[in-house]
Amino acid sequence: MRIRAKYADYTIDTNDFPMFQEQDIIIPGQKFQLREEKQIIEFTLPSHLINKIIAGKQPDGSFRHEIQFRVWDCKNNEDWPDIHLCIEVNEHPVFVPQPSPHIVYITAYCALEEAFCNQVIISSPRSEVLESYAFDFSLVTRYLPSEIIQKHPLKITFNTKELAEVALKETGDRHLVIFMVDNVTQNVIKEPCRSIICEHPEIFDLETFLKDAQYKLQWKCPICSKKIKYKDLVIDMFLKQMGNQGKTTFHFYKPRNSTKLLDKNDDGITCEREVIQLD
Repeated sequence: MRIRAKYADYTIDTNDFPMFQEQDIIIPGQKFQLREEKQIIEFTLPSHLINKIIAGKQPDGSFRHEIQFRVWDCKNNEDWPDIHLCIEVNEHPVFVPQPSPHIVYITAYCALEEAFCNQVIISSPRSEVLESYAFDFSLVTRYLPSEIIQKHPLKITFNTKELAEVALKETGDRHLVIFMVDNVTQNVIKEPCRSIICEHPEIFDLETFLKDAQYKLQWKCPICSKKIKYKDLVIDMFLKQMGNQGKTTFHFYKPRNSTKLLDKNDDGITCEREVIQLD
């Protein structure tokens, strides 16, 4: 079942986010209303949701079915402003990175007891920013990045050379280097990825991207910052195949003009084709 995150006339279609699937709404979408710099929300869990959460508990202590606290911009801002949230659940502080993500999972802090009133306290050092945000609480089924990749395989592309040629033409440079190394983990990229709406040849690692993006409702390309969705992503199969051969650095050279390069003692040399050196 898919349920849209909804407040007033603005909704977030959860179909765009494969990292979770809606199961039930706990608290419907509403605007933030902080009084004395904080807002208190209380809810009880019905027995069927408690049973579902407990049944989905994993051997490592994590939960397959989670209580999700979710925030989203409800004023149609092109770029959502950064938010800074502090959250306590049943008097226990929840770790929330700053700036805050759009999704926080609070299951581990909640009492899984029928009729128990769970209390959530939300505060912010920049509460004025929350005026453009709404929030809700839902029960969702979570999927790991590796599961998402397997469940929703991406299309492939072989257009690396074409993108490199366009990039060199636009910048006026004669040399472009692409590294198959993840900037975050410093590991070799296994699934080189980019969005079809982006025009750069550079790639990023799909699994690393999803590990961060699973907590956001507005995705941006880590290279050019264009807004993207999962359905826009493709695997660069040209670079992946080269990476499987142990190649991790790719040099692209702009084609020279067919003008002859003359030397007093040599015949003219003409270079008319693109030269790509693969290390």
